[in-house]
Amino acid sequence: MRGAYDVRLFPKEFQDETYLDWERDYKWNAHREWHAGLNRSAYRSFLREGQFTEIAALVIRIESRTNLLVSFEKMALRDAVKSAAGTPLLSMALEGRRKNLMSVRCHCGASTKANKSPDVAGGESVRKTERHAGCSSQVRSGLPV
Repeated sequence: MRGAYDVRLFPKEFQDETYLDWERDYKWNAHREWHAGLNRSAYRSFLREGQFTEIAALVIRIESRTNLLVSFEKMALRDAVKSAAGTPLLSMALEGRRKNLMSVRCHCGASTKANKSPDVAGGESVRKTERHAGCSSQVRSGLPV
């Protein structure tokens, strides 16, 4: 095994056609689509005009055709843009005004299931909550971002 990939699977390594097909091309195409639809000037125009829903729709459309995000990140993204408050926050997060998607989920009130742990004294389930750094709302601990 050389590097991250088995040369038996990809004999030409990063120039191997199978590697390009399975691992690279769809990511590069998503990158190109992102820059075509959401380049700096288009993005600024969307922001200026308050077209946050359009930004979110483009992000979801590009992301849904790839495996760039793992399943819990996909859920977090979709949860974040379900509410009217989520789309502007996602737009700001893309610009770097928010630290991460967890901040977007917290501020827009995305629904999540509580992480429960047994209470030692009574044997009941108790919700564990914590304050997310940089976020004014409480977040249930142990949940994926």
